[in-house]
Amino acid sequence: MYLHLVKSTNPGTITEIETTIDKKGKTLFKYLFFAFGACNDGYKFMRKVIVIDGTVMKGKYKGCLVAASGQDGNMQIYPLAIGVVEVEDDAGWVWFFKNLIKFVPEVYPMAHLAACAFHLFRNVKHKYNCGGLAGLVSKAGRAYTVGDFRYWWRQIEETKPECAEYLLNIGLPHWTLSHFTGNCYNLISSNISESLNAAMHKGVEYPIVSMVEFIRAMLMRWFWCRRTFTGKTRSKCTPEIEELLIDHLKESLNYAVLGATDWIYQVNDAVGCEFTVDLEKKTCTCRVFDFLKIPCCHTLAACRVRNIDPYSLISECYFVGPWREKYKGVLMPCPNERDCDIPIELTEVPVNPPRTKRGGGRPKNKRIPSQGEVDHGTTGKLARRSYDEVKMMFALLTP
Repeated sequence: MYLHLVKSTNPGTITEIETTIDKKGKTLFKYLFFAFGACNDGYKFMRKVIVIDGTVMKGKYKGCLVAASGQDGNMQIYPLAIGVVEVEDDAGWVWFFKNLIKFVPEVYPMAHLAACAFHLFRNVKHKYNCGGLAGLVSKAGRAYTVGDFRYWWRQIEETKPECAEYLLNIGLPHWTLSHFTGNCYNLISSNISESLNAAMHKGVEYPIVSMVEFIRAMLMRWFWCRRTFTGKTRSKCTPEIEELLIDHLKESLNYAVLGATDWIYQVNDAVGCEFTVDLEKKTCTCRVFDFLKIPCCHTLAACRVRNIDPYSLISECYFVGPWREKYKGVLMPCPNERDCDIPIELTEVPVNPPRTKRGGGRPKNKRIPSQGEVDHGTTGKLARRSYDEVKMMFALLTP
């Protein structure tokens, strides 16, 4: 009934609920999926990277809240879809993805899967208990070029050969920027999903209907605030991208530029390293430009010589126009059921809660630190599981 009321004021909203029948013939809740129309409409203006994660619900009944989210052109969380499953397992995720592809079908079949790098680094720290090893793995995973990766990889092999074998078995394309075959931009961890979970931390303590309403109200507030902010922005690109461009521009001031053709340039930085920039293909051998789709410092140095507007090289998703379009949709409040005509079929079969009740006692609000994690008293900011549990944490989608 509640989902019907939400859809009545939020056109384009996708909802799905699955139930089971127990031995006594009662209808029991199993799965729930919902994606608000305003979020669906903004998806086509996003970079095609989807991060997925789940968090344990803390209400009377057991369950897991799962979410798919992305990142807008201003590097902010953009929620796409939310689900409730009995437990975070393969069956629950398959059901969630089958509903998610209702509005992302054109890219999902070509998805590249990757692991959350942060979880992997922390898992290495716990598994091998070797000082500095996790830092080496982090630097290897975040290296943009194969050459930089090999430098850190040799140090990993010398420090702990067993760790190198473990990482090879995972597969280099699953945790390194340098070997990943798709477009992952700046996203190599599930940080935005963790941040979304932290924002919904209070809501997971509520019953399902109250939790969904909590999330709807939260997203309604987010969309209104961001829509207001985008309307006041007067720059060509989003504020975060403008700041990044300024940083890259400052770095490029002392670079030497040598032309090879009208489009290809050799750029020497302040420490004597050489980079090749192709302005026509929008690439640089440092690969920062290739990954972020934002001109790196070497590209900006070449732009000054070629007299090219740097904004012509930036990906369309970072401009203010598409940023505004993402939040053009409005999330509306849920109407009062007493004032609406409810279809009779929605009231004929009552849906009972699952039989997976929690044990006695108050649920813990403070999360127990997982392996490799140092507890500094923070809640909801650090990730929860080891790599083995999250090796399909998120899908990196390329059109």
